[in-house]
Order: sequence, then structure tokens, then C-alpha cells
Amino acid sequence: MGVRRKCAVRRMEYESEEMCKRFEPLAEKVASVFPETQPDRRELSELTGQLLQFMEDHLGRESINPPFPKLPSLLFRNLSPTGPLFLILTLTLEYKKMKGWQRLDFLTSSDKEEVFELFQYLREELSRKKLLKFPKCYLQPDIDYVDVADLKEKAEKLGFTIAKTPEEKGVTHVILRDIDAVKEENTFNSEYCRTLEIQGNKALVHWWYWPDSYDEWIPVDNISGDPEADEEPPSGAWTVYSRWIRDSARFNEVMNPIDYMPEEENPEGAAKPAEE
Repeated sequence: MGVRRKCAVRRMEYESEEMCKRFEPLAEKVASVFPETQPDRRELSELTGQLLQFMEDHLGRESINPPFPKLPSLLFRNLSPTGPLFLILTLTLEYKKMKGWQRLDFLTSSDKEEVFELFQYLREELSRKKLLKFPKCYLQPDIDYVDVADLKEKAEKLGFTIAKTPEEKGVTHVILRDIDAVKEENTFNSEYCRTLEIQGNKALVHWWYWPDSYDEWIPVDNISGDPEADEEPPSGAWTVYSRWIRDSARFNEVMNPIDYMPEEENPEGAAKPAEE
């Protein structure tokens, strides 16, 4: 990729008063579950930042032999008292109590394996609650057999399953052979984004062919167009180019399928150039 982006985890944001205020309703609900400790909004905000930073450091693109993929970053953006972040935080605090940990400080912990065990516990519970789903992919037969072997290996390492037919129950993604336009060497110097949200003079954007965890706030003057809601799969399963699997393996994070849809599947989803 032509531009070397970094995961948009900014721990200082999670320590700011502005962010802590956003955690107020969530903190009230969590405190009702843990009346003996009454975790406050700042503690929960900073804990969220730590979880995200640990994932990027030890499960992200630069990590070595990560045991499993990162949790989807979108799970951490819903700050409602009934959303997935509420479950993640309560599970983390319950796990801390169960293990007898005196404090939660993942970034200075000398035992990464203990923290990996926490994340494995989170994965299992989120899956049980159907908040974490594992893709089931059908690979189109016109994909070169050498590529098929590589794609299957990468998919299975990510925890995906491979379907034998597109009609097989539970197929979530139909994988197409890459066309030249989506190959990395042909998008190397391209910078396109999709606007997700606008707040004041800042816009939250998603960069094409980069994970959702790399979404970032940029000056609103640098983008054009209105925010776009993420789409639902058009007919029960996403149709995406095989680069979607390769990029998911590269970042150890399930990529956003919208970036990899054929144009005819996504006529209004054209990305917009952004200035930095």
C-alpha cells in the first residue's frame, strides 16, 4: 500500500474528559452490575482504550504469530448501556474478579498469555451471544487453483470456514477472482475514503482497503459528500473479491466487505478521494 497508515487507537482520547462523558450512561449500567467496586466512567473509558491498544500491539498487523484475529473494532464503538461494549467491559471485569487480579493494566503486563486468555474468553462469550460471527466463504470455481490453496489456508487461520457450494447453509461471503482494478499493485498509490459520521468540523472516515480499526477523524474540509450508512448484504451473502481474504490475513482483522464488492453490486458505494 502506498500510504503507511496506523491503527487509529489514540489512548489520550480515552483519557479525555470529552470521551469520559460519553461513557456516563454505560458506566451507570456497569456500576449496577458491580455495586461493590462501582467502576466509574473514566475507568471504563481508559479500560476500553487499553483493550484496543493491546489488540493492535499483539494481534494487529505488526504482531508476530498472533493466536487469533482482532475483535471487530465496531463492537467498541457502541457506547449504549445495552450494546456490545457493555458486554465486553462487564466480561472483562468479571474475568478480573475470577482470576483475582488486583488491577487491569494490559499495556504493562508481563504475562501476555494471561491477557490472551482474557481475549479468548471474550471471543467465546461474544460468539455465544451472536455478537461475534465467523465468516463462511464459498470460493468461485474460476479462481486459480494455486490461489485457492492460499486463500483456504489464510481463511482457516482466521477462523473462517469454506463452503462447498454457494447454496450451502450459512454462507456469508461469495469470493470472486480478483480483477486487475482491485489488485494491490493497481491501488498502491490510491487514497479513497467513505464518510461515516460528521461532528462539527471533524469527519470520521473509513479508508478503502484498510481495516475498520484504521477509521479516523479528519478535518471535514478534506472530504466531500454526506455520511454513508454501512450496507447490509444484498441477498444474504456478500459478494467480494478474493483480496478481501488476503487483506484480512494481512491485518489479522476481518476487513469491511464494502471495499471489495464489484461495482455492479455497490453502485452508490464509490469511494471519494480525501485530502490530508
